[in-house]
Amino acid sequence: MAAALFYQYLSEKDNEFLENNNYTKEEVLSGFKQLLIQSGYKELFYLIKDDK
Repeated sequence: MAAALFYQYLSEKDNEFLENNNYTKEEVLSGFKQLLIQSGYKELFYLIKDDK
């Protein structure tokens, strides 16, 4: 749960904040997807907005 909240928090931040903290939007999305896989919730990918 803590990891999911962490990725939610990061997903709400702008690019400047992420860059200042050594993250990118792609890394945040990738990390959240990896969390879903490891937690057995891969079927929830459709909930993730992917701007690509």
